[in-house]
Amino acid sequence: MFKKIFKNLKINFVTGLIIGAVLAGSGVYAVALDSSNNVTYDNSTSKASSTNVQDALDELYNNTFFSEPRYEFGTPNASSSIDFNKVILSSGSNAFVRKIGSQLSVCLYHNEQLLCLKNGVKNWATNQKILTTSTFPGATCDVDSSSVFCYDESFDCTATPEGYVSCSDYDDNLDCNVDGDGSVDCVS
Repeated sequence: MFKKIFKNLKINFVTGLIIGAVLAGSGVYAVALDSSNNVTYDNSTSKASSTNVQDALDELYNNTFFSEPRYEFGTPNASSSIDFNKVILSSGSNAFVRKIGSQLSVCLYHNEQLLCLKNGVKNWATNQKILTTSTFPGATCDVDSSSVFCYDESFDCTATPEGYVSCSDYDDNLDCNVDGDGSVDCVS
């Protein structure tokens, strides 16, 4: 019993030290106490992308709890599976969402291959290349400046320059998409 209590105290203490070091070492100062969105954050030391305390804490949380891929038929969270096969079994869909850090991707498992397309404008060129060079045997791809759309008799996947990515599993009539802003929608 004492080992369990000590272990929990040790974990909470270490977590507190890490958060304290990030906040103290980064020059955080309070301007207003009404919201952590209004408390500025100097990210020059940490090289984080956040400029306020709320976003810095969210970034720290995402990078801590999502360092391993998390898979879900919907929006992945800290309790989502790290094994995409479990998501396929539980949801019945070969199309699902992956999260690593703060990066969301739509994935499709087809013919024992896993294809994942990252959302976000910065991933347009990579998604084009993945879809046009790494798609599944027998798939057809339509490519123009507004989208890449690849499909066969059992699936389709789409990516746009605006960061939208989508995959549909025709066998189970299920699909998932992630908008450029990170909005997730998985439907049957």
